[in-house]
Amino acid sequence: EEGEQLSWCYLPYWKQLWPTQLRRKELHESWGFLCRCPRCEGSCPEEVMAYRCPSPACGASALCPVGPCSAKSSDPKLSHLAAMQKIDSLRCLACGVTVHPGSGEGEAAEFEGYLERCMIAETEVFNLPWRCGLGRDLVAVEPESLEVLGELHWLRADQASHEVENAPGILRHRGLLDKAGPELMAA
Repeated sequence: EEGEQLSWCYLPYWKQLWPTQLRRKELHESWGFLCRCPRCEGSCPEEVMAYRCPSPACGASALCPVGPCSAKSSDPKLSHLAAMQKIDSLRCLACGVTVHPGSGEGEAAEFEGYLERCMIAETEVFNLPWRCGLGRDLVAVEPESLEVLGELHWLRADQASHEVENAPGILRHRGLLDKAGPELMAA
């Protein structure tokens, strides 16, 4: 009915793993609206952007922006990288450690520069060229960059879902699939 809240997801499953700004941009370009669902507008942490906690006592992959990663102006045309620049802190959902940009103070001093390191890693992986059928070449990234991305970070999930959907082509490209048929070659 008119005025009733919609609860339909317009995005395919792999795009549901994207951070807020990318989801909003996709919905605006494909469907012509700015999403105002609780996930996009709420105060929930952006868990799909989880980084490894810098605390030696924790190390969980649960350090994420405290709210949706989107522009304050809600501009759906803003890029993901521009929206990332709006992040003013990351908080670990497992242990509560919070990191801020710039120099750390007090107990956060030991994590000085860690938020910037996370943003550099995200930018480096995000900017990798997308190879048709193969996805991003995560091997081309410095190991230190991948170390800060949590196991469930959206860029890892995006690559994994791409590899699952394109497995035959990727295996064929790597010489692990018989070109004559879809069956995997016996190991």
